Amino acid sequence: MELDRSISIWIISVSTALSFLGTVFVLVSYCCVDALKRIPAFKIIVHLALADFYYVFMGLVNVIFFQNSSGEIDADTCTVLGFIGEHAALAAANWAFTFSYTMYGFYVHKFKSQRDVRRKFLKYSVISWFSPLIPSILGLYFDGYGPSALYCWIKSQELVLIIALLYAPMGILVILLIYFYARIVFSLRHQSSD
Repeated sequence: MELDRSISIWIISVSTALSFLGTVFVLVSYCCVDALKRIPAFKIIVHLALADFYYVFMGLVNVIFFQNSSGEIDADTCTVLGFIGEHAALAAANWAFTFSYTMYGFYVHKFKSQRDVRRKFLKYSVISWFSPLIPSILGLYFDGYGPSALYCWIKSQELVLIIALLYAPMGILVILLIYFYARIVFSLRHQSSD
């Protein structure tokens, strides 16, 4: 059963609007509440919101381009959109992981103070925004970007590339994210039993 294209555009449009509203709320809160600017973890939330908006907005642009191409898809534009979509998906996952790792650091006392996070924030930012370029560039190297089911991404027939460039890195991030949150819960339970 294939999803109707107009329904997919509607779903992605609503997701983009909600993500935009959430991102605006986070940014306005950050800009208007001085106390939030001093909390390094909230900077991570700002980047997480921006990465999420980047991901869903690029998805909307990609789907609209694909739907309006009327069968005549420009290969170069599709490659660029596929590359950006791959980067956006992994950047959003990276920032979710970065947030979980930072919270884990606080709860297990790896970070002694907010100053520790503040010192590492630039490193976290560089890693979270730029490490997704590695699998994204590999997709270019293997000529893997092109028309997919609903948009430009890794070509549908390139299942090995889809797994290697998106699902494997994202799967690793999700497993680590779950591990860190489980450790936080374990730490909280251990502290409450003391």
